[in-house]
Amino acid sequence: MEQILSKLEFVSARQSLDEFKQILLSHGHPVCFYCTKPLRQTHIDHFIPWSYMQNDVLWNFVLACPTCNTSKNNRMAKVD
Repeated sequence: MEQILSKLEFVSARQSLDEFKQILLSHGHPVCFYCTKPLRQTHIDHFIPWSYMQNDVLWNFVLACPTCNTSKNNRMAKVD
């Protein structure tokens, strides 16, 4: 799965994701994108990992619980 996207050679500075988090939270009941459980703590996750696409764009963000976000790390999400 990691061969889907080539890694980019440039590195840009990471920005605060608070603006994107607020946009995502404003659109309905917050549940984890991966496990669908209600969110008590909310992480914002790059669906396509930052290590593959070093760009902060809204379409690449999902809300995630801390467990799912940290277990995914910098890998592509598993597809069942």
